[in-house]
Amino acid sequence: TGENTGTYFNDYCNWKKIPEFQEFVEHSPAAEIAGNLMECEWVKFYHEHVLNKEPGTEKPTPWHHDQSYYPINGDKVCSIWMPVDPIPLDSTLRLVRGSHQWGWFKPRKFATENDYLPQILPDSYDSIPVEEIDSGKHYILEWSIEVCTFKQ
Repeated sequence: TGENTGTYFNDYCNWKKIPEFQEFVEHSPAAEIAGNLMECEWVKFYHEHVLNKEPGTEKPTPWHHDQSYYPINGDKVCSIWMPVDPIPLDSTLRLVRGSHQWGWFKPRKFATENDYLPQILPDSYDSIPVEEIDSGKHYILEWSIEVCTFKQ
């Protein structure tokens, strides 16, 4: 239609302000799941990140690596994406199989695609190979997602 009717919103670090978020952080199986995936005996919670992208938002989320946005060294970092609404296949999270082994990439601002921290990050970080990904050279993992709930 050419009409951008959707909105995008994101915010960080609300888990101590919103009781339901704090309940999830402190009592859900998320830490155990992350520890099992990373083969770690213990994990530390860094932060939560709320993303709200409404239907009708025309700009796609750019390809990116979460790791480069975190002030954490090492490769034992796990992001857990927990939708609160069902996500159809045409709007879902898309992953490049094996990309977690590619190394770190320059983080970019989603709105402008400018460098996220140009004054701090070294020029030695590569850019995400967007053309290579979009050309079909890599296997894309994607699936529709249902709401995830847990009970104590």
